[in-house]
Amino acid sequence: MTEVEETSSYKGATNNGRMEGNGVYTFPTGTVYTGELLDGEFHGEGTLTFPDCGKYVATWERGKVVRGEYFFADGLAYVDPADAAWGYCQPNGDRRFYTELVN
Repeated sequence: MTEVEETSSYKGATNNGRMEGNGVYTFPTGTVYTGELLDGEFHGEGTLTFPDCGKYVATWERGKVVRGEYFFADGLAYVDPADAAWGYCQPNGDRRFYTELVN
């Protein structure tokens, strides 16, 4: 289990006291954003890494996602069921591939 800190932290470039440029922002939950910032917001290319469960690699514009992709901790990329048939994560929560089920 990941230990949760009480405060957030930031290491990186600033402009007029605001996070701007490349930096690393750590949330109190242990989630870490690594990437570009503008005027204190995620802006440009950046990755949110979640403790023990994966990462979200995205392009941001003024704190909002423009496009992104989630990867589970084991490296598997998530594919939205609306975009393609994906036989890995099933509604019943089973993450095994078909060959794993058979064997």
